Amino acid sequence: MNEKENLTQKYIYTAFLQLLEKKHYDSISVCEICTKAGVSRMSFYRNFESKEDLAFKGIKQIMCGIESTFKNLKVINKFTIIQEFFQAAKKYKAAIISLQNSQIEKTLKEIVVQELSENAHNIDYFNKTSKYIPLLYFSAITSVLFMWLKQDAVESPEDMARMLSSALNIDFLEQNKQTTDELD
Repeated sequence: MNEKENLTQKYIYTAFLQLLEKKHYDSISVCEICTKAGVSRMSFYRNFESKEDLAFKGIKQIMCGIESTFKNLKVINKFTIIQEFFQAAKKYKAAIISLQNSQIEKTLKEIVVQELSENAHNIDYFNKTSKYIPLLYFSAITSVLFMWLKQDAVESPEDMARMLSSALNIDFLEQNKQTTDELD
């Protein structure tokens, strides 16, 4: 991808996020996005197949940002992972809520869970668990995250991390696995 295409995508994506802060996803047109970004429809379709494609690629970009945050943490445990996930998502609250209430909400949740689960092997904390544990973990956290954002994110990311890390006691699951293994 050349620099001009990259810049065009950035303009389109930024315009899309700005529109999501003011309008519901379903009421935003490609024409509006192009006008706000200062690009032609041809440029839009050269970079994205559709508005949904833009939304999905945007969510993947957000997820890459969250994953890079995880990689830079000095201490990685369930508390810090949840806290950073909620903190990062709060930055995109308006956009996520707008996307949540659209026809792509189910796909949005699936993308978030899939991206996090697929990249969990990059986090040492999850290398010690079954491949299903990150899926369980991130499915639950994502569902709670979306509800938290819809309810105006009243609790702090730290409070949410405290509550969820206690509720999702993965250490307990690991202890049960060890006990089961010992019985075999």
